[in-house]
Amino acid sequence: MPGFARVRIATRRSYRRREVLAFGIQDFRQHRAVSTPGILYSTRQHPIQGFTWSDFSAKPEHDYTYEVFALRRTPSNPPESEKVAVDITTESEHGSTRHVHFNRGAAASQEYTRRFGDKRPEDVGPAAFTWLSRGAAESIATFIERAVGPGWGLRVGAYEFTDNKVLTALSAARDRGADVQVLYHARNDDEKIANEAAIQKFGLGNICSPRNAQGLTLHTTRPSS
Repeated sequence: MPGFARVRIATRRSYRRREVLAFGIQDFRQHRAVSTPGILYSTRQHPIQGFTWSDFSAKPEHDYTYEVFALRRTPSNPPESEKVAVDITTESEHGSTRHVHFNRGAAASQEYTRRFGDKRPEDVGPAAFTWLSRGAAESIATFIERAVGPGWGLRVGAYEFTDNKVLTALSAARDRGADVQVLYHARNDDEKIANEAAIQKFGLGNICSPRNAQGLTLHTTRPSS
């Protein structure tokens, strides 16, 4: 069996759209003359040979139906076989009291390379950081802006404490008189070095405290006889 093909059907309010068979980066040489970096290939002609697949193009507040087809025989002309469909509803990023955002990380590295090439985000510029943030940094900064002065407090626990938008917003909140306190990752590693360099750059030392977690120490005792 060559693999699997995907179809995504998107629904939102007044429309229902059956989208072209999902695309991936893997390709079969029977269906292309030249392999071009960054090109997406139809999973109908270039089946996915695995059971793990992520859709990084799904949007919030949408209903999706994903149809997965088994493709059999040879890769040159595989007929569709068994099929299963799964209905998915993506949640809103904005709740009534809490907002949940997921930025794009290493799992999306192939898509990052397709969009921006083999370059560091610092070399690409704002477009790369905006895509990687996926709204997370912007929403955090907007939340921080609500601390308009004395009487407001912000408590931050951070592992990667280097985002310019967030650090700028925290600095501005402190300067407005808000009570801002930050606990940042400070184990002896590269992340600690990057965090403390950013803290120094933005002048946040007076509101930041290092956290150097040592883990749990387990103690055992014998039952008394």
